[in-house]
Amino acid sequence: MEKNIGVLVVTYNRPKDLDICLKSIENQTYKPEAICILDNASSKETLDLLEKKGILTTFDRENIEKENFNFKLEDMPCYLKTIKTSGNNYIYLRLKENTGGSGGFYYGLKYLHEYTDLDGYYILDDDGMLDENCLKEIIPYTNDYLSITSLKLDRDNPTNLIPHTGYCIDDNYKYFPVKTLDKVDKNLEISFSSFVGWYFAKSLIEKVGYPKKDFFIRGDDEEFSFRLKKININTLLVYKSEIYHPSGIENKLPLFKYFFHFRNLSYVYKNYFKEKESTKREMENISYNLFFKFVKARFNISFNFKQFLDLLYTKINKNIIKNLKEYKLDINFPINSEFIVFSSNSYLNITKLYKHPLFKGAVYFEKGNKIFNISFDNIIKVLENNKNLKILLEGKGVFIYKLLGFFIKNNKENLINRIIF
Repeated sequence: MEKNIGVLVVTYNRPKDLDICLKSIENQTYKPEAICILDNASSKETLDLLEKKGILTTFDRENIEKENFNFKLEDMPCYLKTIKTSGNNYIYLRLKENTGGSGGFYYGLKYLHEYTDLDGYYILDDDGMLDENCLKEIIPYTNDYLSITSLKLDRDNPTNLIPHTGYCIDDNYKYFPVKTLDKVDKNLEISFSSFVGWYFAKSLIEKVGYPKKDFFIRGDDEEFSFRLKKININTLLVYKSEIYHPSGIENKLPLFKYFFHFRNLSYVYKNYFKEKESTKREMENISYNLFFKFVKARFNISFNFKQFLDLLYTKINKNIIKNLKEYKLDINFPINSEFIVFSSNSYLNITKLYKHPLFKGAVYFEKGNKIFNISFDNIIKVLENNKNLKILLEGKGVFIYKLLGFFIKNNKENLINRIIF
């Protein structure tokens, strides 16, 4: 059985990983018809590697540095180069700007699907490393399955599965992670995989489209998986097809990736859980708890979050509701408080928090006009005028996620380091 497969590698400023990745593809026992490098506007070091490998020339480098683009995908200017070197057909597609992993997979698949005659596409990030028989083990199943994924192993400890190996999702949208299995010694039909070693048939892309480029990073593979589930297409996990990848320990991620993760997951909940409200709430709670777990680890916060919540919500004087007054805030007036609190929870929860001695006298904001109704721009002015205020984000609603994103975008006064949870 012969299939013309193209391998798509999305890269951005990781030349050492990319070098290892490309060598593992070049050494496949089943040779791909094409190796496509989608370059998200990487810097000089990546171009150095590709020139050393004979994929780019000095002439190409000059054109790239001068932004002399020779191709366009939709409205995205690109630099396109095709070349055969060391027995491999390379396609180099460089975007004018960094579109994240999501944009990279979108534009890369779009090019391969619309400008080549390939039968299918195997996609991965530049930090993936294929076992030499990775593609060979997939080929026998390409007539029966439109979606096939490899077994994902920890690159630093190859006996361990990594967390995003895959999930089964039942009719109640309950997750069953493959990683919970003691071992994987047979092929499995799964509902969710990641864009680390995933094969799509050409006809699958025609059915469901491309990944969502607007996601930038995080959650794009989950959204794509739900699109497949929506039309009853399962993905075959081929256990003998192995790919090695960093374990992806979440608390090592930069904070901005958390923002994209939860923003994009909120899109998934909204669009795929309309009739599964109880599960939606359950998943939101899981995501919320994980969010604080990640941030806690990222900033070495010492308190226990569950104990913290207990501290806030147990000792309550409900009469405070009758006595709490609504204030008008003068954004130019200094705030006589140690904390400024933002919440997406109810008025009752705000007053519970207000009562606790730890935050007595703090200034509170809540979504809407329950206590203060203030624009994000004015929030920045308040924080600039009160540089010693600590920022408490309380609640698990979209308001908090949007506010966090706003802080990240407007980090003029190092706002992120002033946040506590």
